[in-house]
Amino acid sequence: MQFYHATTAEGWAAIQREGCLYGVREFGRRVTYLAVDVKDASCWAGILLSVEYTPDPEYDNYIQNCWQFRVYREIPINNVQLMGVNNDNHRLAGKSQ
Repeated sequence: MQFYHATTAEGWAAIQREGCLYGVREFGRRVTYLAVDVKDASCWAGILLSVEYTPDPEYDNYIQNCWQFRVYREIPINNVQLMGVNNDNHRLAGKSQ
């Protein structure tokens, strides 16, 4: 299934360095947020990624028809494609990058 993730330039560099998409620590665990729609993902940061992923109820909180879900395991970088840079305003940065 196709999902979307947005990150910063620093985050994209870390993904490439680690060889996987595996988000930052939250409540003592690493978590990655994936969005169903690219427009929702693009609200959070400027680097847009397309992610091929099959949700697994053992590792994720995926709920059909929900706009976003959390993944608690590594996603191989082979499943991640750089879509481009979003130059629009987004929630985290608060300004264009």
